[in-house]
Amino acid sequence: MMRLSKQARGGILLIGSTAIGVGMLALPVSTAPLGFGYSFLALAAVWYFTIISAFMLLETNLFLGKGRNLGFLAKETLGKPGVIITTVAYLALLYALIVAHLTAGSAWVVNKAQLHGVAIDFTEASIGFAIFIYVIVCAGTWFADLINRILMVALMGSFALLCVLLAQHANLPTLLDKPQHMHWSILPVITLAFGFHIIIPTLTAYIDDPKQMRLSLGLGCLLPLIVYVCWQLLTLGTLPFDGAYGLDSIRAASQPTSALIAALEHTTQSSHLGQILSAFIIIVLTTSFIGVGISLFDFLADALSSMKLSLATRLRIGAITILPPTFFVFTKPDLFLEVLNFGGLCVALLLGILPAAMFWKVQRRNAQPICKKYFGKTWHIVLNLLFFSAIILIECHNLWGN
Repeated sequence: MMRLSKQARGGILLIGSTAIGVGMLALPVSTAPLGFGYSFLALAAVWYFTIISAFMLLETNLFLGKGRNLGFLAKETLGKPGVIITTVAYLALLYALIVAHLTAGSAWVVNKAQLHGVAIDFTEASIGFAIFIYVIVCAGTWFADLINRILMVALMGSFALLCVLLAQHANLPTLLDKPQHMHWSILPVITLAFGFHIIIPTLTAYIDDPKQMRLSLGLGCLLPLIVYVCWQLLTLGTLPFDGAYGLDSIRAASQPTSALIAALEHTTQSSHLGQILSAFIIIVLTTSFIGVGISLFDFLADALSSMKLSLATRLRIGAITILPPTFFVFTKPDLFLEVLNFGGLCVALLLGILPAAMFWKVQRRNAQPICKKYFGKTWHIVLNLLFFSAIILIECHNLWGN
């Protein structure tokens, strides 16, 4: 078996941590109307198609140029219309994700400060969180990888403790006492939860060996699925659907993250669980925020400058990355789930439709990507296009159909 390099091991963690973010926090609330059975099937289906599109994007990236952003790949394969669609969708998605991360992370900081008798308002918390991420993205991928490794150890440790504590309160009747119906409208949020593709262009430049990169992507894809299934089992098996601390009430809350912590702490009557869950959530938000931040930074750097950046240029691009969504959070701090729903639409277009279209064009240039014999055949491409087109139609109906 091939031995993983240090960069490849870091890539696995970056892929996993980019996916395991705000989408995870929304999963129990959003998928509660499905029940565990249907939510598991939905998770598995979306995971399968996102893996296919991820490898299509990777092979396109390796063929056309390591480290080149999605805009460049679209230009080389789909022409000017592809560049416009890709750029608009990419910026909309990543800025929306940063808004969601800032909103949830700032709400966490305010809540923890209040518990310790410290007066911090939402704006101050947002500024502090934004500055922290600004420093990391400006420092570069190597520093983000270093910080992410440390945080991922803490994340896995806190998640293991959560599993142990919640397993004592989760039970089969509560798990099954949920609506057991398939609601197709929830698929876009699940799609967003597997949006790790944005980190792929950055990693192709960071991991030199294409074989190591492919292995890193394959293993990294498994992390979010394993964590999500465990998370669904524990939360749906612990929290009721109705009531003041039920999943339906959490969904209606202005700050679902804080409401989720309060509900689990109330239901289990465990202060230790509340502390561990609170730590887990902020680590999840931070690691995912790092992945989103450096992905957007590298996209802007490739589009606005060159691959080699001076410190002054890095600081300017970092400001373009962080400042616009920070100002949006100041004015609209209560749009967490709405932003995630919009993000699901962008993920389906940007990380589902476009990779398949670009991969098809690359194949027509007589490229022979290694993944072709596994899931790069024409019927794979068509099936992927149909699946993510359906996700887009569902989300358009969610947003504008009523």
